Amino acid sequence: MTHQSIWLLGSALLVAAFFGSVSERHVMAEDDLPPETKALIAKLRDDMKSKTVATRVTAYKSMGELGEKAKTQRRALCEGLLDANAMVRAAAADALKKVDVPLHKLALGIIIDRDRKDVVAAGKLGTEGEPLAPIILAYTASLIPLASSPKLASENENARDTVQLCVHALVSIAPQDTGVNQAIITLLANPSPVLRRAALDCVPPLKNKKLALKNVLAIAGATGEMLRDRLRAVELIPTLVDENTGPMAKKALETLRFDKEEKVREAVVKAIDNIR
Repeated sequence: MTHQSIWLLGSALLVAAFFGSVSERHVMAEDDLPPETKALIAKLRDDMKSKTVATRVTAYKSMGELGEKAKTQRRALCEGLLDANAMVRAAAADALKKVDVPLHKLALGIIIDRDRKDVVAAGKLGTEGEPLAPIILAYTASLIPLASSPKLASENENARDTVQLCVHALVSIAPQDTGVNQAIITLLANPSPVLRRAALDCVPPLKNKKLALKNVLAIAGATGEMLRDRLRAVELIPTLVDENTGPMAKKALETLRFDKEEKVREAVVKAIDNIR
């Protein structure tokens, strides 16, 4: 399977990763909140998913009125910034500002201004920036068509640079997130070697990094890849295997013991020794 054909499937998975990430995470209220506040937050969370625009708008407005009490709901408020309806997006933005002003500023900087400096700033927050994951995932998905193109036009180069910043920010703020994991693993098969390299560097912290094994093996065995990337892929393989995939990975690595690149051969020997 070529990088191009894998990517056609992969880009669809990237979009699915974003939407799956939005719905999968339910943030629980703080334990010290009174029962009535917890109950209200739970109801508002349900209302945010309503098919009725007015209900969603009211839910976001009400969540904002809780102020600091709704701080554990910041991700849900960020998700509201991606709603298909402009009134809902506005209500979610107003609510986020009442709950967390700095995060509100970063969120709007990314989603409206598409400011790369805000992406970098989000990444520097570490896991404190986790609520921004849906927004950065959406931003990344919107750039993939341009970034994946082999064209060297400035808009393509800028898109590739921005996607690299986004994936590094995502793995910094939400390495446990299923959508983030799926997006980065999908990028390992992207047609752009620049994006494959960025994804390769982001594999180690991922919660589901073992799911990257197939794509990492493909990079290790591809003679057309940059030597640096092949070596990095070989080095990663022992960290991605388990008792079920170890034998298959060893078999794949054995075929590289006679690779034309001496450094690859040396790295393969070490990798095989490290697979128990």
